[in-house]
Amino acid sequence: MSLDNKQPEQLSPEQVKIKEIADAIIKEGTSHSTYGNWISQYENFGEDEQFAREHTDEIITELVSREEVSDVLEDESGFDVNYYTNYVENYEPLDEDLEREEEERIRMSGEQTSKAEM
Repeated sequence: MSLDNKQPEQLSPEQVKIKEIADAIIKEGTSHSTYGNWISQYENFGEDEQFAREHTDEIITELVSREEVSDVLEDESGFDVNYYTNYVENYEPLDEDLEREEEERIRMSGEQTSKAEM
């Protein structure tokens, strides 16, 4: 269960910090990513860096429980988070997404032309 759904008074100080870190990761990622992926590096957590390193599993559990997050990978540098693109403020489709949309548009216009000729 997400800590996001609990009242602050129901959380331990450790859980509050885990929630705050997860909130910060999500805010950073959804506001800075253009493709739905963002890496939040441990070194950027400032005074919370050691806490984040020691509570990686709990932070990942919290992140994956959030509706904005598709999946999370962790490596030695931090959290590699994939977001659902409808939550990404500056989303720019990848070239292959644009190509697929264009192919679909052409296919649909071709079908409409064929129907009109009948």
